Amino acid sequence: MTLTVLKEQSCIMQCFSCGTWYKDSQAFCLLCGNLLSKDGAPPKLGNYRLLERIGQGGTGMVFRALDEVNQQEVAVKVLHRHLIGDPQQTERFRLEAAAQAKLAHPCVLSLLDVYDNNGVMALITELLQGCTLKLYINHRGIPRTGEIVYIGRAILGGLGRAHELGMIHRDLKLSNIFITDDGNLKLMDFGLAKLHRDGDHARSTGGLMGSYYYMAPEQVTGSEITPRTDLYAFGVILYRVATGHFPFTAGGGGEFEVLQKQVSLPPVPAAEVNPDIHPELAALIHDLLEKEAMKRPPNCETVLTRLQNIADAEPLSLTGAQEIKCFSNLQTLGEMFVDTRVTDDTLGKVASYSRESLLWAFHNVSPEARPDDYMVDMCNLPALHPKTLQGLRARLARVPQLPDVWPRLYEMFDDPTATAADFARFIDKHEALRRRVRANLHVDHTLEQVGMENRKRANSSEDMALAFTVMGVNAAHDLIIQSLFPDFGNEETSREIRHLWFHARAIAMISRTLASYSSVVDNFSLSMFAMLHDIGKLAAVDFETSARLQRLADEIDKGTPGPQAEWEVLGYTHIDLGTMLALHWRLPRTIHRFIHFHHHPCWHSPESWPADVQASIMIVHLAHIILADIQMDEPRDGIWHKKVRTHVHDSRSLMKKPLKIPAKDSGLYLRLKEDIARLKLQFPEIY
Repeated sequence: MTLTVLKEQSCIMQCFSCGTWYKDSQAFCLLCGNLLSKDGAPPKLGNYRLLERIGQGGTGMVFRALDEVNQQEVAVKVLHRHLIGDPQQTERFRLEAAAQAKLAHPCVLSLLDVYDNNGVMALITELLQGCTLKLYINHRGIPRTGEIVYIGRAILGGLGRAHELGMIHRDLKLSNIFITDDGNLKLMDFGLAKLHRDGDHARSTGGLMGSYYYMAPEQVTGSEITPRTDLYAFGVILYRVATGHFPFTAGGGGEFEVLQKQVSLPPVPAAEVNPDIHPELAALIHDLLEKEAMKRPPNCETVLTRLQNIADAEPLSLTGAQEIKCFSNLQTLGEMFVDTRVTDDTLGKVASYSRESLLWAFHNVSPEARPDDYMVDMCNLPALHPKTLQGLRARLARVPQLPDVWPRLYEMFDDPTATAADFARFIDKHEALRRRVRANLHVDHTLEQVGMENRKRANSSEDMALAFTVMGVNAAHDLIIQSLFPDFGNEETSREIRHLWFHARAIAMISRTLASYSSVVDNFSLSMFAMLHDIGKLAAVDFETSARLQRLADEIDKGTPGPQAEWEVLGYTHIDLGTMLALHWRLPRTIHRFIHFHHHPCWHSPESWPADVQASIMIVHLAHIILADIQMDEPRDGIWHKKVRTHVHDSRSLMKKPLKIPAKDSGLYLRLKEDIARLKLQFPEIY
């Protein structure tokens, strides 16, 4: 529908980001999640006019804004729309805002105001100019001892004030500490902060609550967290600043290996990594990184006293690998280095991007769609022959229903407060599900890969909780979903079935990472869509004879598009069968719709995609292209392994607007490759 037609229908609200018009006065754009405004002007929250989107995180989007009363620029963090509908999240937002408002300290980002009106919640803070401590250390190298004391003094000042008010930061790290252009340090991002008062024991919730390089052992295991948990993270920061290295890194096992080391291994002494470190600073770092919380220093004041006895504080120097005039210069320094090996004009202009990027994959892995080449119209799938339909219904009738625990687990998946320990305890009460989950975990094989095969593990819910925690709660959801569904196939087709489950979990993992750059889709919905988009293939492998499956594989090997080959050989597509299976299992209607429409980017322009699942469709589509690129050089077998994911030309623009995906970011691509490598550890039968 054109903009002119929409305006004729009295649309009064337009998205500030993607330009979509709406007929009513709702607060958020359904397509990209940004705020709406009248007549296309920058939206306004109370006295604050939003000028530019400058960042985003797991809980909200951050805008540069103008306070029209005081005529000064501020930062406005708007809570993601999918969190506003959750009473627990909104109450947590209000509590944290009230607590942070009391954090009046020169070393903490100042909260100026709270906006809570018309379904929109936002924090208004001072707008900082400078760079993060992470960027500074990468530029500066190892600072002088006096500079380290200067850094530590500022962090402890802000952290100590938070602890006095009963707040635990829980996500203290180099990138959450900001250096302003006048040389002051400020703590930021209390989004994971937790109130800790007498009689109110805080626990790590939802898996990886924090950043794994900095996580204390009690965070990894889901045990009680205290102010000493933040002091462990502070010890990691000191270790990194004073030695140039983290105390624990991976030797091939990725995140899982780092978290296991946080729990079980002592760090290499800082003095062995940097012989020039001040001995008293090395001793302080050692004490801060004790595995048992009670063996660490008791509070920030004690640590500050020891730190100030080491040396006098010195202001931070701007010297480093390259000359800079102020800390803000470090924000743009990396933009000078661009990989120009490939150029492409798919976004309307010449763009340079790296071999390891999503744009590269779009250019080289996903050919542009030619709808005329396809016999099957994905918008209007042909009706199944009555005999085919009758046969599928008869076979579906023999497929077991989902277990009785499914409704309760579905609720837990959608509960942001559910912890790894909660899932483990629930699963431990149901013997059949427990056996399936433990079989799919492949814990022993994973430990062997990271060099911990001699670690003894009990067959208990605590063991399972630790595994869920180190996986991350979303990956644990995927594994549990896989374990809930009945066994498909037989001994002859078991390898194909494992390939399909690996594919589902890989797509879910990649999709969540892509979705983290925008507020369009919540992780729970996206995980369900990605995990279940190909359930029709699982059923087809189970239903069909080996001869017919081989004919299907041969047809796809010739280059025939997957759904067309399925229609010609089987008389139905995996989309038909997946939709029927979703009905058989009484899955939510949004899953039915996603299964039916998820191939649309391969043939049809975005305006034909249903609005309620459009963003999810595009994200899952991009995940398929990325996975195909990552696996391009791998020897693979399977019926669908040669299927090519095409795309329509105008779908590319969605990557930048409204999904905000950094399509040229090689760092993102490398992280995704590492994630897939770790996932393979759970599929030793095929990798």
